Amino acid sequence: MKLLTKLLSNLAKQSKRKISSVQLKKQISIYRWLLYGFREVVRQHIELDESIFRTGGTQNESIMLEHEEIKSDIDNVILLAENSIAYKLRGKVLNKCAFDISEGVNRICKSIRMHMTEEDRLLKKNQSEI
Repeated sequence: MKLLTKLLSNLAKQSKRKISSVQLKKQISIYRWLLYGFREVVRQHIELDESIFRTGGTQNESIMLEHEEIKSDIDNVILLAENSIAYKLRGKVLNKCAFDISEGVNRICKSIRMHMTEEDRLLKKNQSEI
């Protein structure tokens, strides 16, 4: 996750500099593939979480809802990357897409960190009750 965030922060910087639309589209294409891998890693992590937290209860339901939100956010950022490549975007519009992709990934990473902190808290609580 840290690697992806660092790479995508470079995308945000590049979107603010004067580089050609062709170069920026190439960068977005590379990041799109990274996002596919990121989605798969998150999917596997969520499957593991859900096998642990499957017992039900309000707290566990909120964990499951957060999982759905994170997956949806990742899908939306990937869609933005795919659309920025598929459509003939240029100039300021393409720069805005690159910036939005980077910001979206930063939000996702922040959500995941907060989510993992809450999961750790719940696991420690459950272990202390056993």
